[in-house]
Amino acid sequence: MVNEKQALTETLKDQIVQSLRNYRENESDNPPKLKEVFRYFVTNHLIIPMTSKDITDIFDGLGAKSNSIKAYITKSTDDGLIYKDESGYLHKLQTDAADIARYLQSNYNEQLKSGKNIIIDFQEDFNSNESLLTLLKTSPDQLFKMFNKALVKSQDSQQKRSDNIIGIENLPNEYKCNIEDINSASLSKLVEFEGIVSIASARKTVLKKAVYSCSCSNKTEHVFDNVLKSKLDKPQCKCGKTMTLNESKSLYIDIQEFKLQQPLETMNNPKEPPKYMSVFFENSPGIYSGKLNIIGIPFKKQQKNGPLYDILVYAKSVVPVEDIIDNRLDENKINDIKRISDYCIDNNIDLLDKLSELVVPTIQGYEKVKKAILLQQMKGAYGLTRNDLHILLVADPGVGKSEILRTVSKLPKNIYGSITGTSGVGLTASVEQEKTTVGDSGWVTKPGLLVCKNGGTASLDELTVNKEMSAHLLEAMESQEIHIAKAGLNISLPAKIAILAACNPKNGRWDKSRGLIDQIELTEPILDRFDLIFDMNTGQNSKLDAEIARKTIRNFNNGSEDIDTTDEATVTIGKDVVDREFLLDFIEYARTLQVKIPETIDDMMVDHYVTYKKKDNSSSVRLLETLIRLSTAFAKARLASEISEQDFKNACELFDSSLKVREVNVPVKTTALAS
Repeated sequence: MVNEKQALTETLKDQIVQSLRNYRENESDNPPKLKEVFRYFVTNHLIIPMTSKDITDIFDGLGAKSNSIKAYITKSTDDGLIYKDESGYLHKLQTDAADIARYLQSNYNEQLKSGKNIIIDFQEDFNSNESLLTLLKTSPDQLFKMFNKALVKSQDSQQKRSDNIIGIENLPNEYKCNIEDINSASLSKLVEFEGIVSIASARKTVLKKAVYSCSCSNKTEHVFDNVLKSKLDKPQCKCGKTMTLNESKSLYIDIQEFKLQQPLETMNNPKEPPKYMSVFFENSPGIYSGKLNIIGIPFKKQQKNGPLYDILVYAKSVVPVEDIIDNRLDENKINDIKRISDYCIDNNIDLLDKLSELVVPTIQGYEKVKKAILLQQMKGAYGLTRNDLHILLVADPGVGKSEILRTVSKLPKNIYGSITGTSGVGLTASVEQEKTTVGDSGWVTKPGLLVCKNGGTASLDELTVNKEMSAHLLEAMESQEIHIAKAGLNISLPAKIAILAACNPKNGRWDKSRGLIDQIELTEPILDRFDLIFDMNTGQNSKLDAEIARKTIRNFNNGSEDIDTTDEATVTIGKDVVDREFLLDFIEYARTLQVKIPETIDDMMVDHYVTYKKKDNSSSVRLLETLIRLSTAFAKARLASEISEQDFKNACELFDSSLKVREVNVPVKTTALAS
């Protein structure tokens, strides 16, 4: 009995062979090379799925050698022209590297020009592209190669080769998971997850493409998709001799190993021990800290004793989560921010006051503290030693300091830490010698809390519990770097982080007859680094006490303490109902603004500093730097590019409402900052 499908396939093969002959004969004046004929075949005939044997049989009808056709199939696959499905059939890609290159030039031209990294939101940009979705499922290696090739094409169009790195995030939901979800069922399947760098190895060199040669002039090559799974066995030549590795023709690349910890907020049970995963990344630029978005393929590596295996991940894309957050804004969101800001200016509404209500909505009062924290999130002035504002909250227990810190830590890029359970290196960083999966033992970086959240805010609770922490905090608070000198190594890690700290008085309660230094176990150099120090004790304020009591009852009625109601908070501005999502967008946009000091304000700042210096000769230029940072943040809150006179006045007023560092030795005067 004749197989109709087979008969049809054979008939179709004959038709394709004839078509290719016609193509070659029609170009008799300038006969196309076999490579051009193959590309013509892919473009016009590979719309029907075929196996490698089908294709070699077709070109056998043209007298082409099968090895040559197999080489063209491999190259076309690498170039993103064709792909192989799960059944082994080859297909023509409807979207190729050239199409993606054009897309990058159209949508990421500014990043290409500036050399910034390009982060592709796969669901937003390509979720309707069936060709790429199929490739993602059947041949993810090829997909990532195609995007990297598209980046090179895009860079070539700029007539310069920049340092752009292309990363992909936000795959379809079927690929997303947490570290604790990766198990034996995940092996060889594409996954996407996030993790915080707990250990980062130095970059090491590995063999990616091995080229072997023989004295009889034969040669062969092998490309390792996963260098950790590959064995370097010297192949046998056809002549019977063992081939040798040609070092000069082979390709070596850098690889780095990370040990990532699953963020506690994503764990099914945060009380369980942290979950970790080792990740390997080819051609890593050198990543030593931060929260990373990983897309990769889990694989197993056998342990030394018995049939036991460790599950590791070979990364295809590694993107710092901070870079993803920086790309959260689009034109529509920016236009909404500008529209609402203009409305507030036209109608004499203080947008900063409105948005401050969303910072810690579960805490009643403390408007100035909330405003200061919001200004802190927008970052201050570039050009100073540091551009981050540092804030210290001091009060008796039970007024809500810890809740403020925990709520602020939930903002993107931020982190919470209690000094009670933190060591010095846990706060900063360490360099230790450890055995890594890649190569022998070597020096690895273990970033601490301040380095992990470079670019964000660290909420540090119980600051005075450990007196030794002052020495570890000083460098990060001022120079915003962590330096480690050990065993001949001199390492500098970025720690551009704002500090929001809280502490109780020495004996648990304020003694208003004594000075700040006597009641807080912090050295004056540390206190001097804080731009703002707020006394959160409200004193005798029955109205505020009643509001706090009502707020506490409302929080209780909203549900258990595990339910986060901060995302539900809103404020009304005109016809717009503004929520926490708008607050996050506003903060991110404000951070991008560059603010300058005009000459008119320059004189005002100088006069203010000189006058203040006359009153208190112990004041240093840090006072002026604090006012510049505050003024810059106030200007950013208006979406302005220059500091205004009112911005500087607002900065001075907020500074004066705090406990000024240079007055720390006088008795504390309790001020009701809630009003």
